[in-house]
Amino acid sequence: MLHYQIVTQLDLTQLRRQGICALDIEMASWRVPSKEWISLVQLAWRNEGDQIEVAVLDGKEKTTKENLRPILSDPNISIVVHNAAYDINKLQKHWGLVTESAFCTMSAARKAGEKKYSLQALASKFLSLELDKTEQTSSFSQRPLRPEQIAYAARDAACTLILWEYQQTIGWRSSYEAKPSSAIPQATSQTRISTPGAPATPDSMISAALDVSSLAAAICDIIAFMPGKFSPERLVVNITNERSGYLGFVLDSKLGDIVPDEKEVLETLQQLEQSQKIRVEDRRYHMRCNRLPNSSSRETGK
Repeated sequence: MLHYQIVTQLDLTQLRRQGICALDIEMASWRVPSKEWISLVQLAWRNEGDQIEVAVLDGKEKTTKENLRPILSDPNISIVVHNAAYDINKLQKHWGLVTESAFCTMSAARKAGEKKYSLQALASKFLSLELDKTEQTSSFSQRPLRPEQIAYAARDAACTLILWEYQQTIGWRSSYEAKPSSAIPQATSQTRISTPGAPATPDSMISAALDVSSLAAAICDIIAFMPGKFSPERLVVNITNERSGYLGFVLDSKLGDIVPDEKEVLETLQQLEQSQKIRVEDRRYHMRCNRLPNSSSRETGK
């Protein structure tokens, strides 16, 4: 069982003393880049009693960004993230926050050859922890958030910290290079993120790396064959967890036995919609080229 305590305040002195902090974020309105925003930021660390504490910070609070800034910019605090390419870049894009060092637990798993490298899959395989992902597809735009949503967010941050601790014991290493600032709207600078003492290995050299173009092609095939079948939230769940039927066949043929992380799927869906390859009507995905003449002929699927 995963034990942690949710706290309401950040203790910068304690974080500097411990020197390590796991970070996770929850995005709201993620489908549309111009409308997406950071709903929650979760930070997990061990206190002096070796107990895990998690601070869940509301992205709507004006103080959240400024409370994060000294933590992310402190070279004495190493940041641990599962899928740093997503979280770190979102913080840079929306809030202009950069970090001096980061360890990506997902990249470490991919580099080690793991093909099921979502936080849920790694927690189950290596930590014997079964993460409840029921709230994964819930709306983080609403306020107040439900207790179940807060617990879900805090649990992922705590699990990321424990996963990092385990990876350290078996010698897994990670390096991550942030996107250039020119590729991230509203970003303030380019950041080199690396693990002290670890050799730099670009994500492109990771043995089990996901070919994002293959994921995009698989998603397009699925939507083209079953227009109106999937809502955005349901498609994310089916790709990352319930890989069966025609969807499973397409994913297996395009990706082999690699199972993508949730945030990789979110980012790919966002890019496909932004590039006008897919569209959403009546809360269901369709291909852009498959627009039907009137709403009465749409397949809405459950």
